[in-house]
Amino acid sequence: MFVRVNTVTGAKNMDAGVEFLRDKVVPEVKGQKGFRGLTASGNRSTGDFGILSIWETLEDLKASESAVSKLRQQAIGAIGGEISVTTMEQVVGEVARPQNLVGCPLRIVRVKMDPATIDDTIAFFRSDVLPEMKAAPGFVAVRNLVDRSTGESVVGTIWADEDSMRSSEVAAEARRQRAADRGVQISEPTYRTVLFSHLV
Repeated sequence: MFVRVNTVTGAKNMDAGVEFLRDKVVPEVKGQKGFRGLTASGNRSTGDFGILSIWETLEDLKASESAVSKLRQQAIGAIGGEISVTTMEQVVGEVARPQNLVGCPLRIVRVKMDPATIDDTIAFFRSDVLPEMKAAPGFVAVRNLVDRSTGESVVGTIWADEDSMRSSEVAAEARRQRAADRGVQISEPTYRTVLFSHLV
């Protein structure tokens, strides 16, 4: 899977953005080859708003760009703020508790590693980190995205409620220390709420 990551800073009207995604973007892109879903999350206090569109292959993602670029400009007109766009590979995507994700808290960490160690780091994440995450009370879903050219990764975890997310912080901090021992840098977390989810 490949993901187009649209990051808006200084978003002024997230509700208008969600409405635009639901009423305009999804009907436009859902019939395109390889489309696997679209999600949005935001933090109203910081003005950070993220939109992920998910595609079966990199070729499918690239083929959608001409249509999506026009919608993107219209979306930013509705949302306000500044937008940046990156493409990343989804190396892990799991939902442990299928449910309506809208309203669930989202915890995001950014990861930096040597590009030469990406496959080893992904294998470690799947074998050691993922089972620990899935065992945590209130864990709902995780998505791990990587840019193989830079060694940058984004890991987002979704939780049933704020309490379960906060309760997981001690284990997350221990994982950050273990990662540092492996030469992997993990940022301080940022927080959003899932505002829209349309998965195929």
